[in-house]
Amino acid sequence: MVYLHFTNILTFISNELSLLYANVKHTSVVCEGSVLNVVTDFA
Repeated sequence: MVYLHFTNILTFISNELSLLYANVKHTSVVCEGSVLNVVTDFA
């Protein structure tokens, strides 16, 4: 029973981490796009 609870926690943590990673990746892509836009405006 404790083991099952532990695996649930691990699954939850890995899900949260993958969501966080996806958000960070999305944000960095958006930031890169903004930086590129600014650079092309100045160029």
